[in-house]
Amino acid sequence: MVHLLQVSKKVISHQKYLEAETCGLRAHKSMGARKWRRIEHAYSIYAMADPEDICTDFSDIFPSTITAFTKLFMDEKNMQTWYEFIEKDEEEQQRILDNELKEHGRNHDENDDQKLKSKPTDSPGTSAADDWEDSRNHHPAYTSTASFNRMDRRFKSLFLQKRLPWKFIRDSEKKLRNHFETKNDDTMWTSSHSCSPLERLLLHGLSQYLLLHSSSCLDEWGERVVRIWNMRPYFIPPHKFLVSHLSTIPSHRKILDKSSL
Repeated sequence: MVHLLQVSKKVISHQKYLEAETCGLRAHKSMGARKWRRIEHAYSIYAMADPEDICTDFSDIFPSTITAFTKLFMDEKNMQTWYEFIEKDEEEQQRILDNELKEHGRNHDENDDQKLKSKPTDSPGTSAADDWEDSRNHHPAYTSTASFNRMDRRFKSLFLQKRLPWKFIRDSEKKLRNHFETKNDDTMWTSSHSCSPLERLLLHGLSQYLLLHSSSCLDEWGERVVRIWNMRPYFIPPHKFLVSHLSTIPSHRKILDKSSL
Protein backbone atom coordinates (compact mmCIF):
# COMPACT_ATOMS: atom_id res chain seq x y z
CA MET A 1 0.00 0.00 0.00
CA VAL A 2 2.83 2.36 0.88
CA HIS A 3 4.57 1.43 -2.34
CA LEU A 4 1.47 2.35 -4.39
CA LEU A 5 1.25 5.75 -2.70
CA GLN A 6 4.89 6.45 -3.49
CA VAL A 7 4.36 5.49 -7.13
CA SER A 8 1.27 7.71 -7.43
CA LYS A 9 3.18 10.66 -5.94
CA LYS A 10 5.96 10.13 -8.47
CA VAL A 11 3.43 10.06 -11.31
CA ILE A 12 1.80 13.29 -10.10
CA SER A 13 5.16 15.04 -9.78
CA HIS A 14 6.14 13.75 -13.21
CA GLN A 15 2.87 15.14 -14.68
CA LYS A 16 3.53 18.53 -13.07
CA TYR A 17 7.00 18.49 -14.60
CA LEU A 18 5.56 17.70 -18.02
CA GLU A 19 2.96 20.47 -17.70
CA ALA A 20 5.66 22.97 -16.76
CA GLU A 21 7.92 21.84 -19.58
CA THR A 22 5.14 21.87 -22.20
CA CYS A 23 3.46 25.19 -21.30
CA GLY A 24 0.59 23.58 -19.42
CA LEU A 25 -0.26 20.97 -22.06
CA ARG A 26 -1.03 17.58 -20.54
CA ALA A 27 1.00 14.68 -21.90
CA HIS A 28 -0.35 11.14 -21.80
CA LYS A 29 1.10 7.88 -23.02
CA SER A 30 -2.00 7.18 -25.09
CA MET A 31 -1.69 10.39 -27.12
CA GLY A 32 -1.31 10.14 -30.85
CA ALA A 33 1.51 11.41 -33.00
CA ARG A 34 -0.30 14.66 -33.86
CA LYS A 35 -0.77 15.65 -30.21
CA TRP A 36 2.83 14.77 -29.40
CA ARG A 37 3.91 16.95 -32.31
CA ARG A 38 1.90 19.85 -30.86
CA ILE A 39 3.61 19.41 -27.50
CA GLU A 40 7.03 19.34 -29.17
CA HIS A 41 6.24 22.54 -31.07
CA ALA A 42 4.97 24.22 -27.91
CA TYR A 43 8.12 23.19 -26.06
CA SER A 44 10.31 24.57 -28.86
CA ILE A 45 8.51 27.93 -28.79
CA TYR A 46 8.61 28.03 -25.00
CA ALA A 47 12.36 27.32 -25.00
CA MET A 48 13.05 30.24 -27.36
CA ALA A 49 10.95 32.73 -25.36
CA ASP A 50 12.27 34.80 -22.50
CA PRO A 51 10.36 33.94 -19.29
CA GLU A 52 10.20 37.65 -18.41
CA ASP A 53 8.40 38.40 -21.69
CA ILE A 54 5.61 35.91 -21.01
CA CYS A 55 2.48 37.75 -19.87
CA THR A 56 -0.71 35.97 -18.84
CA ASP A 57 -2.92 39.01 -18.02
CA PHE A 58 -3.01 40.38 -21.62
CA SER A 59 -1.43 43.65 -20.47
CA ASP A 60 1.02 43.50 -23.37
CA ILE A 61 -1.85 43.70 -25.89
CA PHE A 62 -3.45 46.91 -24.63
CA PRO A 63 -1.38 50.09 -24.83
CA SER A 64 -0.56 51.81 -21.58
CA THR A 65 -2.50 55.01 -20.99
CA ILE A 66 -1.66 57.95 -18.79
CA THR A 67 -4.69 59.44 -17.09
CA ALA A 68 -5.09 63.02 -15.99
CA PHE A 69 -4.48 62.10 -12.36
CA THR A 70 -1.32 60.19 -13.32
CA LYS A 71 0.02 63.29 -15.04
CA LEU A 72 -0.95 65.29 -11.97
CA PHE A 73 1.12 63.08 -9.68
CA MET A 74 4.10 63.19 -12.05
CA ASP A 75 4.44 66.99 -11.93
CA GLU A 76 5.41 68.59 -8.62
CA LYS A 77 4.09 72.00 -9.64
CA ASN A 78 0.69 70.60 -10.53
CA MET A 79 0.62 68.62 -7.32
CA GLN A 80 1.27 71.77 -5.32
CA THR A 81 -1.63 73.49 -7.12
CA TRP A 82 -3.82 70.47 -6.43
CA TYR A 83 -2.99 70.50 -2.73
CA GLU A 84 -3.79 74.21 -2.53
CA PHE A 85 -7.12 73.59 -4.27
CA ILE A 86 -8.29 70.74 -2.02
CA GLU A 87 -7.38 72.71 1.10
CA LYS A 88 -9.90 75.41 0.19
CA ASP A 89 -13.49 75.27 1.34
CA GLU A 90 -16.33 74.09 -0.88
CA GLU A 91 -17.54 77.57 -1.87
CA GLU A 92 -14.07 78.68 -2.92
CA GLN A 93 -13.56 75.51 -4.97
CA GLN A 94 -16.90 76.04 -6.74
CA ARG A 95 -15.99 79.65 -7.52
CA ILE A 96 -12.68 78.58 -9.06
CA LEU A 97 -14.38 75.89 -11.17
CA ASP A 98 -17.04 78.34 -12.39
CA ASN A 99 -14.39 80.85 -13.44
CA GLU A 100 -12.49 78.15 -15.34
CA LEU A 101 -15.64 77.03 -17.15
CA LYS A 102 -16.47 80.61 -18.14
CA GLU A 103 -12.95 81.21 -19.40
CA HIS A 104 -12.98 77.94 -21.35
CA GLY A 105 -16.33 78.81 -22.94
CA ARG A 106 -15.12 82.29 -23.87
CA ASN A 107 -12.01 80.89 -25.56
CA HIS A 108 -14.14 78.30 -27.39
CA ASP A 109 -16.46 81.01 -28.74
CA GLU A 110 -13.52 83.15 -29.84
CA ASN A 111 -12.01 80.21 -31.72
CA ASP A 112 -15.32 79.54 -33.49
CA ASP A 113 -15.62 83.20 -34.49
CA GLN A 114 -12.05 83.19 -35.76
CA LYS A 115 -12.73 80.09 -37.87
CA LEU A 116 -15.87 81.67 -39.30
CA LYS A 117 -14.01 84.87 -40.18
CA SER A 118 -11.11 82.98 -41.73
CA LYS A 119 -13.33 81.14 -44.25
CA PRO A 120 -12.66 82.46 -47.78
CA THR A 121 -15.40 84.21 -49.72
CA ASP A 122 -16.19 83.47 -53.36
CA SER A 123 -17.38 86.97 -54.23
CA PRO A 124 -17.07 90.42 -52.64
CA GLY A 125 -20.82 90.56 -52.08
CA THR A 126 -20.96 87.46 -49.83
CA SER A 127 -19.69 87.08 -46.29
CA ALA A 128 -18.07 84.11 -44.57
CA ALA A 129 -21.29 83.40 -42.68
CA ASP A 130 -23.22 83.28 -45.98
CA ASP A 131 -20.67 80.89 -47.46
CA TRP A 132 -20.87 78.67 -44.39
CA GLU A 133 -24.67 78.67 -44.58
CA ASP A 134 -24.53 77.83 -48.29
CA SER A 135 -22.14 74.93 -47.68
CA ARG A 136 -24.50 73.59 -45.04
CA ASN A 137 -27.41 73.77 -47.47
CA HIS A 138 -25.47 71.61 -49.93
CA HIS A 139 -24.34 69.09 -47.32
CA PRO A 140 -24.82 65.42 -48.37
CA ALA A 141 -26.92 64.85 -45.25
CA TYR A 142 -29.69 66.98 -46.80
CA THR A 143 -30.02 65.09 -50.06
CA SER A 144 -33.40 63.57 -50.78
CA THR A 145 -31.96 60.06 -50.62
CA ALA A 146 -30.37 60.62 -47.20
CA SER A 147 -33.53 62.25 -45.86
CA PHE A 148 -35.72 59.41 -47.12
CA ASN A 149 -33.40 56.75 -45.67
CA ARG A 150 -33.54 58.44 -42.25
CA MET A 151 -37.29 57.97 -42.05
CA ASP A 152 -38.89 55.20 -40.03
CA ARG A 153 -39.49 51.94 -41.85
CA ARG A 154 -43.27 52.24 -41.60
CA PHE A 155 -43.23 55.67 -43.30
CA LYS A 156 -40.90 54.47 -46.04
CA SER A 157 -43.20 51.54 -46.68
CA LEU A 158 -46.17 53.91 -46.68
CA PHE A 159 -44.73 56.25 -49.30
CA LEU A 160 -43.63 53.33 -51.47
CA GLN A 161 -47.25 52.34 -51.98
CA LYS A 162 -48.64 52.98 -55.45
CA ARG A 163 -52.04 54.42 -54.55
CA LEU A 164 -51.63 57.56 -52.48
CA PRO A 165 -53.02 61.12 -52.68
CA TRP A 166 -49.93 62.48 -54.42
CA LYS A 167 -51.38 65.97 -54.88
CA PHE A 168 -52.06 66.24 -51.14
CA ILE A 169 -48.49 65.11 -50.39
CA ARG A 170 -47.01 67.66 -52.79
CA ASP A 171 -49.19 70.56 -51.62
CA SER A 172 -48.65 69.78 -47.94
CA GLU A 173 -44.88 69.69 -48.38
CA LYS A 174 -45.02 73.05 -50.16
CA LYS A 175 -46.95 74.54 -47.26
CA LEU A 176 -44.50 73.17 -44.70
CA ARG A 177 -41.48 74.39 -46.64
CA ASN A 178 -42.95 77.87 -47.09
CA HIS A 179 -43.94 78.07 -43.43
CA PHE A 180 -40.56 77.15 -41.96
CA GLU A 181 -38.44 78.87 -44.61
CA THR A 182 -39.89 82.28 -43.69
CA LYS A 183 -37.74 82.33 -40.53
CA ASN A 184 -40.73 81.37 -38.38
CA ASP A 185 -38.73 78.58 -36.81
CA ASP A 186 -40.34 78.99 -33.41
CA THR A 187 -43.90 78.78 -34.71
CA MET A 188 -46.01 75.67 -35.03
CA TRP A 189 -47.86 74.53 -38.15
CA THR A 190 -51.28 72.97 -37.61
CA SER A 191 -53.21 70.87 -40.10
CA SER A 192 -56.82 71.48 -41.03
CA HIS A 193 -59.78 69.71 -39.41
CA SER A 194 -60.78 68.05 -42.67
CA CYS A 195 -57.73 65.78 -42.88
CA SER A 196 -58.51 62.08 -42.96
CA PRO A 197 -56.60 59.57 -40.81
CA LEU A 198 -54.49 58.61 -43.85
CA GLU A 199 -53.66 62.25 -44.58
CA ARG A 200 -52.66 62.83 -40.96
CA LEU A 201 -50.38 59.81 -41.17
CA LEU A 202 -48.84 61.22 -44.35
CA LEU A 203 -48.21 64.52 -42.56
CA HIS A 204 -46.27 62.70 -39.87
CA GLY A 205 -44.16 61.07 -42.59
CA LEU A 206 -43.59 64.42 -44.31
CA SER A 207 -42.41 65.96 -41.06
CA GLN A 208 -39.80 63.22 -40.71
CA TYR A 209 -38.67 63.75 -44.30
CA LEU A 210 -38.22 67.48 -43.60
CA LEU A 211 -36.42 66.80 -40.30
CA LEU A 212 -39.31 68.27 -38.33
CA HIS A 213 -41.23 67.01 -35.32
CA SER A 214 -44.94 66.23 -35.28
CA SER A 215 -47.63 65.31 -32.81
CA SER A 216 -51.27 64.32 -33.15
CA CYS A 217 -53.57 66.01 -30.63
CA LEU A 218 -57.01 67.51 -30.11
CA ASP A 219 -57.52 71.22 -30.66
CA GLU A 220 -59.78 73.52 -28.64
CA TRP A 221 -62.84 72.29 -30.60
CA GLY A 222 -62.06 68.63 -29.93
CA GLU A 223 -60.95 67.94 -33.51
CA ARG A 224 -57.98 65.69 -34.25
CA VAL A 225 -55.15 67.69 -35.87
CA VAL A 226 -51.44 67.29 -36.56
CA ARG A 227 -49.05 69.89 -35.20
CA ILE A 228 -45.58 70.20 -36.71
CA TRP A 229 -42.70 72.27 -35.36
CA ASN A 230 -38.96 72.72 -35.78
CA MET A 231 -36.71 72.09 -32.78
CA ARG A 232 -33.54 73.34 -34.49
CA PRO A 233 -32.50 77.01 -34.76
CA TYR A 234 -32.46 76.68 -38.55
CA PHE A 235 -34.44 74.89 -41.24
CA ILE A 236 -32.73 73.17 -44.16
CA PRO A 237 -35.15 71.11 -46.26
CA PRO A 238 -34.02 68.25 -48.51
CA HIS A 239 -32.81 69.21 -51.96
CA LYS A 240 -35.82 67.58 -53.64
CA PHE A 241 -39.48 67.33 -52.84
CA LEU A 242 -40.56 63.92 -51.62
CA VAL A 243 -42.71 63.30 -54.69
CA SER A 244 -39.78 64.24 -56.94
CA HIS A 245 -37.57 61.81 -55.08
CA LEU A 246 -40.15 59.02 -55.37
CA SER A 247 -40.39 59.65 -59.11
CA THR A 248 -36.77 58.49 -59.45
CA ILE A 249 -37.77 55.04 -58.20
CA PRO A 250 -38.60 52.84 -61.23
CA SER A 251 -41.75 51.39 -59.64
CA HIS A 252 -43.20 54.90 -59.09
CA ARG A 253 -41.97 56.67 -62.21
CA LYS A 254 -44.91 55.79 -64.46
CA ILE A 255 -47.48 56.31 -61.71
CA LEU A 256 -46.27 59.81 -60.84
CA ASP A 257 -45.91 60.77 -64.50
CA LYS A 258 -49.57 59.94 -65.10
CA SER A 259 -50.81 61.76 -61.98
CA SER A 260 -51.54 65.45 -62.29
CA LEU A 261 -49.34 67.25 -59.73
